[in-house]
Amino acid sequence: FHYIPKHSKQYRTLLFSQGGTLHSLQRAFTHLHIGGHYRIEKKIESTAATILYIHNYKTSTRLCLKLWHKCEEQNELYDTNEPQKCIEYLLTGWKVNPLSAPGVYLGIVPVRFNRNKRLTLGKLIHQPNRKTLNPKQGYKYAIVMKRLQESWILDDQLSEDKFGNKEGMVWLGQKIADMHFRIGTQNTEKLPPEIGNFHTLQRKLRLNIHEFEKALVQYPDKENGYTSIGEKMQDALLFYAPSFQQRYQAGCIKRCHGDLKTTNLWIRPMSIHQAKGALPNTAFELLALDCVDFLPEFYYIDILSDIAMLIADIYAHLLHHSHTVLQAQQLTDIFLTNYLHAMREEEQEIKPLLTYYITEKAMICAYMG
Repeated sequence: FHYIPKHSKQYRTLLFSQGGTLHSLQRAFTHLHIGGHYRIEKKIESTAATILYIHNYKTSTRLCLKLWHKCEEQNELYDTNEPQKCIEYLLTGWKVNPLSAPGVYLGIVPVRFNRNKRLTLGKLIHQPNRKTLNPKQGYKYAIVMKRLQESWILDDQLSEDKFGNKEGMVWLGQKIADMHFRIGTQNTEKLPPEIGNFHTLQRKLRLNIHEFEKALVQYPDKENGYTSIGEKMQDALLFYAPSFQQRYQAGCIKRCHGDLKTTNLWIRPMSIHQAKGALPNTAFELLALDCVDFLPEFYYIDILSDIAMLIADIYAHLLHHSHTVLQAQQLTDIFLTNYLHAMREEEQEIKPLLTYYITEKAMICAYMG
């Protein structure tokens, strides 16, 4: 956009196509000129990954990066001690993130860290693969995202005057179903053999119990009240084993997001020309960021498992936004009913399995947090 004359026909055409604002036009061209020097404005670190919010003051370009780094703590979730494994995780995320958040993920870029919270980005790789990413060159690699407005995060959108109402829950249930259909039809990866069957669920539960009980040790005052959860989950898995196996054989195990929660969901207003004539809640698009990319058992899952954490999270955030317990439960039920209807699931049949998955996700949140 820096090179197109402002009063030219080309400029006006592009401006109109992007919604009629200079900001939207700049946003459309950002991915063409992202190389250069940036300052780190915000940094979020987890056990093995880092999220960086960066700003190029010369071009006014703001981006977000995700990098994997060496995990200092020994664990069974991440294996990032080798640079090649970090690249493998990035490539896994790149295959699916653009499907769950269209237009947000731009590619993978080499990163060199400098002093004083500064870094340099190399040339953006639009179609990354193992051949184009070479850790021996001395660079780290990061997946590149557009910076979204933080006010778009779902956990800030659940007040009654926004999406914390019947219409908002109907819309959200349909959009999550749309995302699952989109990933299911456009993802080119094949389901690994045996992933998602009963034995996989047993192995995954053992891992979750181990990590959950390890986390409980840090909170001795709460440990006694939760130590029985693992045993009850094992009993439930055995009791409902035929139902779990039936869903596996019916093809309900799919490539999913894996970490659906309100902080990973963003509601972006459509551009002016997209939203023209749209109903109030349809003038928005749902973006699901940061898919799970490190363990196949955590993203090749039943769609019920994918939706489970979000159900509990929506309920909690509705309460936070001053809804009563009854209102929060009713709205959460509306969300779930509309999602299951869109996915052609029978609610009464899947309730026990959904309860299992909600508990499983609560365990994961406890030790991951």
